[in-house]
Amino acid sequence: MDITISVLDIIDSLEFNKSFMVYNIDGSDAVYASVLNESSATYSLDAITEQKEWDFINAQINKTVREAGA
Repeated sequence: MDITISVLDIIDSLEFNKSFMVYNIDGSDAVYASVLNESSATYSLDAITEQKEWDFINAQINKTVREAGA
């Protein structure tokens, strides 16, 4: 089964020393976020498990939405 992931944004955080990817799957309206891990040859997505990380991501998404509407 093939799926298509559309990257909406990549958010780097110095506070958490992580990169987060915001994306949707197969063009759906649902938006997802994961920790983006990069190694020398590949990328992987990991679950976000900390509430502080979710709060950070939601704040960044809201900021982007506000700036786009300005």
